[in-house]
Amino acid sequence: MRLAVLGGSFNPIHLGHLYLADIVLSTPLVSTSQSPACYDRVVMVPAYRSPFKLQAEGMEDSARERLEMIAASFAGDPRLTVDDCEIRREGVSYTVDTLADIASRYNPQGKIGLVIGDDLAEDFLQWRDADAILAMADIIIARRFHSGILDLPYPNIQIVNDVMEISSAALREKIARNEAWHYLVPHGARTIIEERGLFGLAKRPKEAGCDQLDKNLIIRVEDTVRENLSLERFIH
Repeated sequence: MRLAVLGGSFNPIHLGHLYLADIVLSTPLVSTSQSPACYDRVVMVPAYRSPFKLQAEGMEDSARERLEMIAASFAGDPRLTVDDCEIRREGVSYTVDTLADIASRYNPQGKIGLVIGDDLAEDFLQWRDADAILAMADIIIARRFHSGILDLPYPNIQIVNDVMEISSAALREKIARNEAWHYLVPHGARTIIEERGLFGLAKRPKEAGCDQLDKNLIIRVEDTVRENLSLERFIH
């Protein structure tokens, strides 16, 4: 199994994260260890405390909720998974430790693909044990701000992806101001945000006789009915 790792704060996870994972899963990429092929699985790893956001407040306190939002965002898709190794380790989350942990437990085929944004690419060699990271992983660089090919002093794979104008920081502001945000996050994450009143959102009161289990059951029933009826009958 060819394995790629996508780390970050995921505070909260949004459609841009899932789109990027889908690009990695759908695009044959040239690896330093084998011929071009698509990755089989992307492991999303939420940071307990990111070394790039040491001044960010509340990351440790939100760790469990961020993990739950990721897990709820792609239930049923075997190509995606979430791993809590950085949250379990606590402290500042360093990529070199995460890659060693993932490699020992998942036993991937060839080198792991490490997905990073082009905003982090130029300073990559300043990361902790960058040489050890390069020995364990192929660096996959996704576009966030740059539109061209970056000239970098280390082996890398640069993918050509559409840039989605969305960020977790902007989402938190939209949620706090009660602006349009609901369809910028996956449904599972949106439900958690609404029911727990995260990011400054007013907590949604529970409807009488209806809890989250009921809602998930309704969604599954609707999906099953839609698959087995014509569109006209389903709408009716």
